[in-house]
Amino acid sequence: TLDAADSDLVDQVMTLTGDRGASVVIVCAASGQAQEQAVRMAARRGRVSLFAGLPSGSAPVSLDTNLIH
Repeated sequence: TLDAADSDLVDQVMTLTGDRGASVVIVCAASGQAQEQAVRMAARRGRVSLFAGLPSGSAPVSLDTNLIH
């Protein structure tokens, strides 16, 4: 279990995986920040599941499409 309150969650995942990233990332929180972090912490050929949507009226999520490509 990782605690995002302790430090940067993406850094924690990269440290634990030797900078490879996670094979599977599942976001189950209505958080745009969590969705953005999920893409950044996924490994090459990794899978990201955005299981939770964002509340109506939320700011759009910004994704680095180069990471997806």
